[in-house]
Amino acid sequence: MLDSQSPSNSRQRMQGILQDLREGICLLAYQPGERLSEVTLAQHYGVSRTPIRTVLTWLEADGLVQAKHGAGTFVTDVDMAALKQVYQLRLELMEMMPRLEPQVASASLLADMLAFAEELRDHASEFDAPAFARLNLRFFLMRLPLIGNQPLRDIGERLYYQTARVWISSIDKLDFSSEVAFFADEVNAVIGALQDHDVSTAFMVQRMHLSMAYHRMQRD
Repeated sequence: MLDSQSPSNSRQRMQGILQDLREGICLLAYQPGERLSEVTLAQHYGVSRTPIRTVLTWLEADGLVQAKHGAGTFVTDVDMAALKQVYQLRLELMEMMPRLEPQVASASLLADMLAFAEELRDHASEFDAPAFARLNLRFFLMRLPLIGNQPLRDIGERLYYQTARVWISSIDKLDFSSEVAFFADEVNAVIGALQDHDVSTAFMVQRMHLSMAYHRMQRD
């Protein structure tokens, strides 16, 4: 059980559970309004309820769940109007990323991105909305090492998970094939900039595509 592990191992395990649940909420494996049972989650992850309570507290701080006294903990709703300010903050923070210790992409990161671009190109016609959402998440996580300022990276990651559900919730109102094409353009432009050691342009490309995606969702 987690409680008998060393503090460092326990913390690492809880971080793993946090990441798993955040991804599940982000990809709508856990639906808005769904109750998250401490008992069920503890059994699923093979831990006691104590670390699950801690992780649920972290998720509540991220705005992904809400604890209701006497009723339990529930996944929060996807509210485009309420998340407008979160999108605005994400766009502002992305302007700061090239100025605060941006990191040049390593050879291994570029290799991973090129393999990702090839996967996207070869299988673009096969993706459904959940698979495409997972690709977006993978590429987001792949880019995190480019942010050298750790507090900025942490905030950016938390805000991503708050807004990521909006796209998959809006997919029925969007042109899916166009969304795949927009994403492929973003991936290729980011890779091109990083190959030229131009991290600033890579961040600018990401910001531009985030802004365009936000406006497409508002328009539709």
